[in-house]
Amino acid sequence: MLKEGKNAIGQMLVNSPKPVLRRTQERLTQPCLSLNEVHEAQDSYMQLALHFDERIMNQAGQMYWSVAKPLFRTALQLPRPEIASQVFIGSLLLHQRCYERSDEHEGAWTEKFNPDLFQELLHLWANPPQRLYCTFTETTAKMAVNERIFVIWLTSVDRSHAAALNGVFTQADAYLGAVEVDNTYLPHVVLYSHGLCPFGRIHGQEFSLFWDESNEASKDFSALAKLKECGFQDVAFESLNGRYSIFDRRHTPEQTVLFGETQKLCERLLADTAERVLNALTDIAPALPEKLHAALSAYANATSSERIAHTALSCRRILEYIADCLFPPQSQGPLTGRKLDKQAYRNRLLAYADVARASDSSIDLIVVSTETLGEQLTRLDSAVNKGVHADLLDVEGRRCLVRTIMLLDDLVSLKSSPFQMVPELVSLKSFLKGRRDET
Repeated sequence: MLKEGKNAIGQMLVNSPKPVLRRTQERLTQPCLSLNEVHEAQDSYMQLALHFDERIMNQAGQMYWSVAKPLFRTALQLPRPEIASQVFIGSLLLHQRCYERSDEHEGAWTEKFNPDLFQELLHLWANPPQRLYCTFTETTAKMAVNERIFVIWLTSVDRSHAAALNGVFTQADAYLGAVEVDNTYLPHVVLYSHGLCPFGRIHGQEFSLFWDESNEASKDFSALAKLKECGFQDVAFESLNGRYSIFDRRHTPEQTVLFGETQKLCERLLADTAERVLNALTDIAPALPEKLHAALSAYANATSSERIAHTALSCRRILEYIADCLFPPQSQGPLTGRKLDKQAYRNRLLAYADVARASDSSIDLIVVSTETLGEQLTRLDSAVNKGVHADLLDVEGRRCLVRTIMLLDDLVSLKSSPFQMVPELVSLKSFLKGRRDET
């Protein structure tokens, strides 16, 4: 198999008017989305790829460890949530993706470099969709022309952590910038998902170093020792069992795109559910946005086990408030033998379902939802009292919030017509007093 023209084409692009780089420069004059702006528009997790000049990086004689060590050490120091991500590494194979077969004869062929394909791929890679976080510069694109870029790709990073990981290298000579990888964007599928090598997995304070079970020699004990120097509490080998190999039926570009599209559909479904809950219940429970916002913010900004545990209290307060709005406390009601007073908010939610004349299956759904959420809230309280690790508390807190929203959605589904408008009105006296204070 012959390859032609790679060096010549690369030199031609360097000396050309650089239409790709001009387009890149135009992009650089436009405001790039900050992490905060991207965070507001999308989910809280992202795939982050960091890029380095291989020539400068290798001058220290440590290959990729000159950048991997500071990256991993920073990852271990980040606040919750702890990173749970696979790690891929390798060179950016822009040129290799631009060879085309020709002159096939008796099982042999020639591969020829296509400069037009290279320019197009370079442009698409250097100018990702504006919705994606990107810190590329013109230098990044120039280095890609010369094919000297090394990549470390983390497949799942909290957006609040991405800035810290990017900031580790902003002053480093070898650093070329970061980009948010999108599995539905074909250049990313080709260059990252199907261009880099699986290296390992970060799971909190632990690291698993991948190896090929069919080849004992693929266990890299030198890399294992260097990972221990990074500060991980536990470092061990993990077999890929054929994952990401040519025998992996699900490791294809088509499956990768399907995976990315599925993620986006899930995000949309969850967002639509929350929007449906707020739009429907705010009419009769106008303080719900405030209470739900407080619960979500408290969980997102929690820095201790006690603060995470506060999620359970916030969820209970939300349910008590909704129960008060849908079925106020009373001495007796349709559920004979059950209390319907202020403290019995779960019974009152069931009473609301009965009064709504919902089907038996719908009422059963509310029963299951309230019992499941109640068990979740109790489990979170118990975990805090037992001193369970913060990572487990984080998971339990998130489940409490998700199940609270799902229970609210179940309650909304019981009513076929809109809820009655019950706004919180100020008295005429308070209104007039407020107007006088303004003047």
